[in-house]
Amino acid sequence: MAQRPANNNGDGDHAGSIVGRSDRAAQISFVSAVMAIAEADDILAGGDVAGGIGLYRAAIRQCPPSTERADFQLLLGGILFEQGDAAAAVTEFQAALAAGCRYTYEGWRRLGFAHAALGDYAVAREAMAAARDSGEDVAFATQALAIMDLARHGLKAALRTAEPAPAHAGAQAEYRCRLALLRADLQRLAGNRGASLTDLELAAETARTNGLDAELALWLAVLDHHFGRSELRPDIAAAFAAEPDHWATRAWQILDGAGTRDDLVQHLANQVSTQRAENLAIFDRYAGLQALGRGDAVAARIAFTAARTEPHTRWCADYHLAGVDLLQVADSIVP
Repeated sequence: MAQRPANNNGDGDHAGSIVGRSDRAAQISFVSAVMAIAEADDILAGGDVAGGIGLYRAAIRQCPPSTERADFQLLLGGILFEQGDAAAAVTEFQAALAAGCRYTYEGWRRLGFAHAALGDYAVAREAMAAARDSGEDVAFATQALAIMDLARHGLKAALRTAEPAPAHAGAQAEYRCRLALLRADLQRLAGNRGASLTDLELAAETARTNGLDAELALWLAVLDHHFGRSELRPDIAAAFAAEPDHWATRAWQILDGAGTRDDLVQHLANQVSTQRAENLAIFDRYAGLQALGRGDAVAARIAFTAARTEPHTRWCADYHLAGVDLLQVADSIVP
């Protein structure tokens, strides 16, 4: 079990909420900090990342020690992570947890992903386990833990972690679907076609019952195609039709021959750097799977390598799944 991070601010643990305090000076400082945070968000929305982050830091310094300030630190950590600065994000997430942020599970979850982005998978796993134990969706946490185990210990460990469990029944449908799709991919990599298809159908049934968004539809469509299904399932086609401007819908169109990777790069241009890098890693891995289906090992190797180009995506499933595929492809290519 991960230990609670040490407080980096010298303010003492769990100062509690500032709301209702009798200290008028503290209340005035808090209101000023809230106004600065609102201004910082506007600045960020306008594209001035450095200015917005600087104003966040100033607001946090102004805000008295409290749950609210810890929440501001959690928000700042998320902004830093989105910009690709995982090390700075770790500092803010640790401070937020130490000071008693309102949503502890979110602090641990974000800390886990930031450590994973730095390649610190053992520490990342401890943080994600703490997130699960603090109230994070169990299927969501299980998927993240399985990926961290894949990074550290390989396929067998990841499959053990990703196994269905009674606790998953209470998880959100989206995360149960994602976990089933992850298992399908892991079983595929392990050479267990039957088990992979079983998990694929479980994911499809979960999605069919609870609805399917474009991103999940893309994962399901790519695995279906890899295993020989020539036509889109009706619910997948409906999901793409419902979100025609979603990046995943555009990605499927490109994978289906209507465009190039450069077109997707242009489509993703307005996303924050971390989201853009993650989505490109997803696309590149899927392109590699399609190349494998065509029997083009060289093209598959190029695509899987591209999925691992951005180190910050080490927190993503696709970075590590592509790594296993890359090793298997390399073994199949005769020099």
